[in-house]
Amino acid sequence: MAPPEPVDRQYRGRAAAGVALAAGPVHQGTVNEQTLVGGTLTFAWHGDPQRGCAAQGLCGVRGAVTVHLDGFGQLRQGRIRGEIDLVGTSATARVVREDPASATGECIDTVSVQDLQVRLRRRGAGAYSALLNGSPISSGRCAGPVNELSRLPLPVRRLHTRRLGFDLRGRAPFTAGPFSGVLISTVVVRPAPHADPAERARRDRAGAGGPMRTRALAILVTLIPVAAPASAPAQAPGIAQTQGILAIFGGTGVGTGTVVDSSLTGTLAVSFHGDPAAGCAARDVCGYSGTILWRPQSQSRELTIFSARRGGSEQVGLSLSGSDSLLPTVSSVVSRARAGAASASCADTNAPDVGGFLPAGGGRVTVRALTSASAVLTTRCAGPLDADVAASLPSVSLPARALARGHRRIDLGGTRSFAAGGVAGTLSSTLALHLGGTTSLSPRWTPPRGRTVAVRVVSAPLRVTGATGMLGSTFAGAGEPDACAPLDSCGLRGALTVRPRPVQADGELMAVGPGRRPLRDFLKALGLGRRGRVRGIQAFGEITWQHGGTLATEVAQAGVCRDFEALGAGGLALDLPGRGVHLLAPDAALHLRCPGPIPAFGSGFLASGALPPDGLARGRFTLGLGGNPSPREDDGYSLSFGGRVALRIQRGRIHQQILREPAGSVSAASLAPQLG
Repeated sequence: MAPPEPVDRQYRGRAAAGVALAAGPVHQGTVNEQTLVGGTLTFAWHGDPQRGCAAQGLCGVRGAVTVHLDGFGQLRQGRIRGEIDLVGTSATARVVREDPASATGECIDTVSVQDLQVRLRRRGAGAYSALLNGSPISSGRCAGPVNELSRLPLPVRRLHTRRLGFDLRGRAPFTAGPFSGVLISTVVVRPAPHADPAERARRDRAGAGGPMRTRALAILVTLIPVAAPASAPAQAPGIAQTQGILAIFGGTGVGTGTVVDSSLTGTLAVSFHGDPAAGCAARDVCGYSGTILWRPQSQSRELTIFSARRGGSEQVGLSLSGSDSLLPTVSSVVSRARAGAASASCADTNAPDVGGFLPAGGGRVTVRALTSASAVLTTRCAGPLDADVAASLPSVSLPARALARGHRRIDLGGTRSFAAGGVAGTLSSTLALHLGGTTSLSPRWTPPRGRTVAVRVVSAPLRVTGATGMLGSTFAGAGEPDACAPLDSCGLRGALTVRPRPVQADGELMAVGPGRRPLRDFLKALGLGRRGRVRGIQAFGEITWQHGGTLATEVAQAGVCRDFEALGAGGLALDLPGRGVHLLAPDAALHLRCPGPIPAFGSGFLASGALPPDGLARGRFTLGLGGNPSPREDDGYSLSFGGRVALRIQRGRIHQQILREPAGSVSAASLAPQLG
């Protein structure tokens, strides 16, 4: 079976949407508002004998193109007409041939989607019509419609919101050449929260507006690296992007370092099959075999490696930042053969987003393409985890100083065999890490010069002392056969269970503001007091851990596949000065060796809840969190997510510091070196 190849022409982007409801041109007086656009458009088709598929040899072909939309836009509210522009999107085409008279096969491709629009027209009181318009959508290089999917009607109804929004969810049949099919829409256009300037100003005056949240998030991101060396794991995800910056920090704490331009080239092919000697019977994966291909690609991506000492050894970490517009870089084709059941195949692609830590010690760094905690090889098909193959991959150990000098090529190529997790097979790598020019860094804090102002910092340690409960997802193959057949998910049912049990989970509450402000203002911002003013006080709270808990899945499909693994890093984010608390979604996908969906949490939260009244002030309390219900679908699947967990939290003693900063540049971010 030849490995599938991802298409390099397009990228998965975010959708920007604009709506105009106006008779002709937009006139003065039109109201502009931000909108949120989310959901998917799935074009599913099959060869239709009544439309002449037999003459073209396409009667056994069925497939689907799925367009993902997720982003912001502008709504220009007029009187009669309008349109929603969906730009910067891409689509994945999956096609399978099931003709018994010819060989079966699978095809997967990434398809360009440009100038896609939804035209709206008001038909009466609260009634609208919608038409999908713009550049036609095709099946790319796979068999299927060729630039024929356009000008299709969509179901539409207005949302029951004060500002204008539309629900475009539903189904609409279509025909295209020798194919018949259905357009399945889950798209919803919602008014963006707090888009009204007057409402946003009112919230800002109350001290709970969007700008304050943005600043608090920036503080959190800036301060995390200061505390990271004390909790850095020995192993975590490896190098998995092509263009970026490689940074080496020496010494303890923040230290000094070097930034090195870097890129990763080549491919990694993994061929596998269920192996009794590796334990396939225990997981019921003996009937699976296939090929996974990883070809690293990126768009405006940065790769950063930093190091710090922990317990006498050096820990080198990998962090990634940059554009989220990534090409699907991993593709897989997996066959399923079971006694007494028809054989089938799954074809899928994915764009992994990875980051973490590289193992290091004694001033040396071990560079490998994958590690036991990465999730680069994950697709919706069955197959091995990164942890199953990482130890068998070629690796290079070299001094951290050699990395810091740059201008070298690190060869990660080679062919190896592996056997783990119920599967065995062969790895073939042509990957290479290229290091370019260097830039010195000096992030250490130096005393400020000139006029300074006093800044008060109030903090208190947090710790998770216990956890109960679980979160989980139930899922099933999509009801439309043309959409589920390429992913071999028709008739599949399963469940995913997440049991967080944090180990060594520590964090901190912190509030930063002018030194002249009384302590009671800071305590109220942190939820530790009832009196005071929170405006002008930047507050946040977080707890992080590196491991703890389990992830398990059970999938029924001509047999029952069962798998489980330990959970990796996690965290809690406190939404201060409010009471909201969020359990962060893990960086790695919630997917194991069995087939199934890859739940996407647009909010970044697995579960959310609220702090008990006066909980932080009491010092010990139980925090209840409910599962995020937002992931309702995935390519070829429908799913639901829910459940509850309870975390026991303990707060330590309150501390405060008075620091000096240059006048006019006071921020929590600038205080990070002093606080470290």
